[in-house]
Amino acid sequence: MMNRTLIFLMLGASVAVCSVARCESRGPLRKITLEVRDETGAAVADANANIYFWHPGRKRSPVHKGETDANGRFSAMDRVLGGVEAKSSKSGYYSIKYHRVQKDRMDDSAEPIHKKILMRSIINPTALYARKVTLTFPKNGVFIGFDFGVGDWVSPYGKGVKTDILFKSTRVFEGYSKSERKLNDLRQYTKGLRADEGKEWSEEYFREVAGNWGGLLEISFTEKKEGIQICDDEYYVESDLRMPHEAPLDGYQANWDSKVLQRQYKEAGKPDLGFFVRTRVELNRAGKIESANYVKFNESLSFDPKKNTVSFQYHFNPAANDLNLEFDPKRNLFQGLDRSESVYNP
Repeated sequence: MMNRTLIFLMLGASVAVCSVARCESRGPLRKITLEVRDETGAAVADANANIYFWHPGRKRSPVHKGETDANGRFSAMDRVLGGVEAKSSKSGYYSIKYHRVQKDRMDDSAEPIHKKILMRSIINPTALYARKVTLTFPKNGVFIGFDFGVGDWVSPYGKGVKTDILFKSTRVFEGYSKSERKLNDLRQYTKGLRADEGKEWSEEYFREVAGNWGGLLEISFTEKKEGIQICDDEYYVESDLRMPHEAPLDGYQANWDSKVLQRQYKEAGKPDLGFFVRTRVELNRAGKIESANYVKFNESLSFDPKKNTVSFQYHFNPAANDLNLEFDPKRNLFQGLDRSESVYNP
């Protein structure tokens, strides 16, 4: 089992050192204890720890820095006027950056608040194909293949050769939000622009420019037992390594769409989610997987029906049956990527 570290953030009771009115104006004095333990429950000593007490409207906010003691603990006490955040790091582990202990100013309740953060260990960073892409759909309402190893649509829409995953955009025109007067003014303006460019103007073009668009993004696969699955409980946006080191063996769905994503966001209560993908599956005569490749999306897919685009960041392991998706950013198998396409996190 991989070596992982859990951080327990505990909020102590407020300390009565002033009158009630004065405390309310200055914020309650709180003690924050950061407790670092590994997966076995053993304390992790000598981990760097920072606790930030944000004071809105002030030039500087208190920052308490130190190291965990032999019991894996580091404590700080200060006024809580806004949010409280914490950072922790240690050699051999992926850092935790700006974990939110509390979003806003806490009330004066003495009830402790316990926060758990997973600090993943550095195990086996490897070379992967890692890339950020924004794809414009060449056709509406049909599935189009994407090649993870090339980073493009498959032929005839791009340079891709292998269909690793299928995307389909179904767009729906939802009318205009501007008044008819403003729309007429905008029509005349866009007609002038098109004429200056020597291009034809059409109402269809105008709908693309000024209209409101909704739609549905669908995902599918070409082979049996290929699929996608959400990474929810083990997704930590505060960690340098947001997702587990390895892809899971089971739990993949053959079909998925953006309505499902919206529901999963709501259920998870998180601003972002990750995904694992299993592709290039080959089955033996018994129908069991003989070979497969694994991918992670460590940021959520973004579908824009107005622009008719889908954007995502992915890590693809080209080695068959290798579940490892712990990426070494210095060993990207894609060469010559510009900054907008480059991936810097593991």
